[in-house]
Amino acid sequence: MGLNRAKDGKLLYHLTELKNLQSILNGGLQPRRQLEQSRMNFVDIADPEIILRRRNLELDSFVPFHFHPYSAFDAAVKHSHVNDTLLYICISRKFAQEHDFKILPKHPLAEENFTIYDYNEGLSKIDWDTMM
Repeated sequence: MGLNRAKDGKLLYHLTELKNLQSILNGGLQPRRQLEQSRMNFVDIADPEIILRRRNLELDSFVPFHFHPYSAFDAAVKHSHVNDTLLYICISRKFAQEHDFKILPKHPLAEENFTIYDYNEGLSKIDWDTMM
């Protein structure tokens, strides 16, 4: 995927396992912390090390979305779950903007100090060349 398609794309992407779809349709897409607190059963496809780090950084109360479907996370999941049926839940960036989604302009695991920005400010701070 080219830089311009990632930067100027119309969608955000959340990768999950097909077996999670019914509970998502019933209860909505929920952050990990909420799923664990409600003891919701779900098929976990995320790397355990990343899960732990997100929990320690208190990012487990957010549902992660990516700007393109070819992130390092997506590639790793697709490689390690070759026998599973994966799907993307896609939302429009316009919806994310209108609902004040938050943005981390750098990967939270890449540095200790990170800032969560409101949608528009966060979007303007992304280093698209580095991302791609």
